Amino acid sequence: MALSNIMILNVKKGGNVKLKFTVKNPNLEYLLIDFINKIIMYKDYKKVIITDSRIGIKKGFTLSCNANAEKLENLKDRFIVDIKAATLHDLQIKKQKGLIKCKVVLDI
Repeated sequence: MALSNIMILNVKKGGNVKLKFTVKNPNLEYLLIDFINKIIMYKDYKKVIITDSRIGIKKGFTLSCNANAEKLENLKDRFIVDIKAATLHDLQIKKQKGLIKCKVVLDI
């Protein structure tokens, strides 16, 4: 949702496009970058913006995602900025008070 909210003004949960995908990487930091870049790939290739998702990570760092998305053409009047990729620059993943917090620099 954070990524979608950067690109689209007032993103609402829902959407009429269903997506299901997995990302696998033995490194947690690279798994996060691969996941974000997969979402960006769907924007560029399938022309959809993910509006909500359910994510699970299994041992061995396999991330599975079930998501709802909206066609980009339906959101074009609220499109703010086009994100091209997630970068490794200043990447941070921390566990604080039972939550996992991430800092990711995006290339626009």
